[in-house]
Amino acid sequence: MMNVFYLPDLTGARYVRHYFFRHPQHGPCSCVLVTGCQSVSRVKYAHVLYVYEGGDFLTGRPCFAVASEVNLLAGLGNTGSHFLCTFPGDPIHVNLGESDEWADLDKFTARALEEVAGQFSLPELPKEIDTPTMMVQRFRPPCSYALGEPEGRGEPPKEKKKKGWRFWK
Repeated sequence: MMNVFYLPDLTGARYVRHYFFRHPQHGPCSCVLVTGCQSVSRVKYAHVLYVYEGGDFLTGRPCFAVASEVNLLAGLGNTGSHFLCTFPGDPIHVNLGESDEWADLDKFTARALEEVAGQFSLPELPKEIDTPTMMVQRFRPPCSYALGEPEGRGEPPKEKKKKGWRFWK
């Protein structure tokens, strides 16, 4: 069965920190905080915290994200420059409100970790861990693709070659 995960689609971002927690159903989980996000769509993100279940960000599967989304209408009467949003896995996006605080990386990080703890019913916030430089260099933001077998780790589904007759050489 295929699950579709709606996540912030980024072409690039700067890795900031790595967090870890253990979950009874999801196994070991890691969180990766990124900033300087380059978006695929017209939706712009300042910072994103991705959660991977079943391992680290190289071997695990993305299952949740918290994002600081730039409010493009901030100067038109809206009160905050950024929205705090969660991506709980289904093809939905939950807006938790707007504030200038979500532009600040430290304030965003503190609230994003609280959202992760709430989503996974954790008794405490995920703990920051050191990450080897080689792993940091290999980090790529996950994509919003159908995640299932055998691809499964955020890669786009592989195109299947069409079989057919060729009447030319």
